[in-house]
Amino acid sequence: MIRVMRITGRSMEPELYAGDFVVVRKVPCGVSSRLRPGDLLVFYQPGYGLLVKRLESIQPTDRRLVVAGLHPDSADSRTFGPVDPERVIGRVLWRIHKPR
Repeated sequence: MIRVMRITGRSMEPELYAGDFVVVRKVPCGVSSRLRPGDLLVFYQPGYGLLVKRLESIQPTDRRLVVAGLHPDSADSRTFGPVDPERVIGRVLWRIHKPR
């Protein structure tokens, strides 16, 4: 399944800006084996909603995901800890940048 989503925040600047779109391919629930460090992930984080972050690593013991934003003030695993793989909506396949 494919979804198109609009970026609304600044946490992934300069790679993604507010108003850009991403094409997201759904990842089967709880499957982290297909994910690789460097992938851009869309996931649901309680208290924050839908987020787009870069996958930094997968913890070997429990397969939880360490994610990071590019902006210094980004809310990411430094703020809310590792992400449960079951919260992952999908992986970004393409970026569609708005004209600047």
